[in-house]
Amino acid sequence: MVAWRGPGSIEVSIALVESGAFNAIRMTFPAGNDGSMSAQGLALLLERLHPDSSAAAQAYERLHRALVRFFDWRGVTPPEECADEVLDRLAHKLEQTTMVKDVTKYAHGIARLVALERRRGPAFSSLDQAPQLPLAGVGAVLPARPE
Repeated sequence: MVAWRGPGSIEVSIALVESGAFNAIRMTFPAGNDGSMSAQGLALLLERLHPDSSAAAQAYERLHRALVRFFDWRGVTPPEECADEVLDRLAHKLEQTTMVKDVTKYAHGIARLVALERRRGPAFSSLDQAPQLPLAGVGAVLPARPE
């Protein structure tokens, strides 16, 4: 049992499933980084997934597996890291607002955006990999344009 005491003396308890299916919470960023999932964010996420702590832990694992499949099906790599990033962003959003009605649908919306961001990355990792295009020289004759 992990407990977190936040502002206003709100105590949130997080129980991990004893079966071993939910051994650790994977985080994308190092602890202490602004992008990492805080204990309060994790507690809010688990609370919104299910009121019962063990059922919430199982729902978290189900959501994580669904996100991994989402990224795997779309060819976005690495899918586990992308799923962790989605859950980090979701937990951060839940800390900021209470306007999220359906956490699972919201997570899939974030996943869609993360997939677009990953695909939009640089097309070439170096200039050596860029295709070589022939350039017109100073004295080159260009074809006439049709009028």
